[in-house]
Amino acid sequence: MNFALLAINIILMLVIPVVLAIFIHRRTSASWRFFFIGAVTFILSQVLHIPFNWLVGQTGLLPDSMDTTANLLITAIFLGLSAGVFEETARYLAYRFWARDARSWSRGLMLGAGHGGIESILVGVLSAVSIIGLVVTVNNEAIMSTIPADQQAIVTESLASIMDQPWYALLLGAAERVFAITAHLAMSLMVLQVFLRRSLRWLFLSI
Repeated sequence: MNFALLAINIILMLVIPVVLAIFIHRRTSASWRFFFIGAVTFILSQVLHIPFNWLVGQTGLLPDSMDTTANLLITAIFLGLSAGVFEETARYLAYRFWARDARSWSRGLMLGAGHGGIESILVGVLSAVSIIGLVVTVNNEAIMSTIPADQQAIVTESLASIMDQPWYALLLGAAERVFAITAHLAMSLMVLQVFLRRSLRWLFLSI
């Protein structure tokens, strides 16, 4: 049962952005080109975003644990702002130099669907690889034998902890993607206002 729910969760992560893009395309005739631009823009933003987060983490400026509310808030604020700076700036640059003809709400939505959609797809693929890797490792003695003895228990417990989750927890990944994609759609339209209203404040508001 839990494996089926995990599979559904991953499939939803992969399918939801595609269905959304198809819906936007059919209702507004917005070109798939803008979905592609949004997807590439997100990937390029992560080329700098992920290393930046890693470098800051290495400096010791961020809390090592999330055992207090203060540490959790500090980490959440940093991660939120770093994502905002890199992703929204990338979105702005895409509108400015690549999608210069994306000046309507429908094209802005399609670009946002690509931005949030590729993130959902990548998360789904990584989740699938992780789960499949754990299952194959735990159930294959030859592979398990290559892992140090003290690590074997950790691998087994990792899979067991996932399987012991309540049914609704196994679907939270897909639910979180719905909220994330919705946010990407909103941010895409906000950054678009920089060009429609000719005011850079919309970029800072989106960040």
